[in-house]
Amino acid sequence: MTELEKYLTTASSENLLNYYNYYNRLQEISNQISRTLEYDNKLLILMDIGNMLDELLRETDKAVLAKRGG
Repeated sequence: MTELEKYLTTASSENLLNYYNYYNRLQEISNQISRTLEYDNKLLILMDIGNMLDELLRETDKAVLAKRGG
């Protein structure tokens, strides 16, 4: 989030690159989280975290695209 905020306020290409590095790492983590519906509380919480990560990545990507004029 910090790199995203830095990019949105400065439009620095270095901050954009840093943002995408973190974005890719979070996407890898999110992809490793199982999305199969299980009725175990721990697995449901983990699935929810994965879904929240996916939504965060979509929203931050929208912000970057808007800043870049796309």
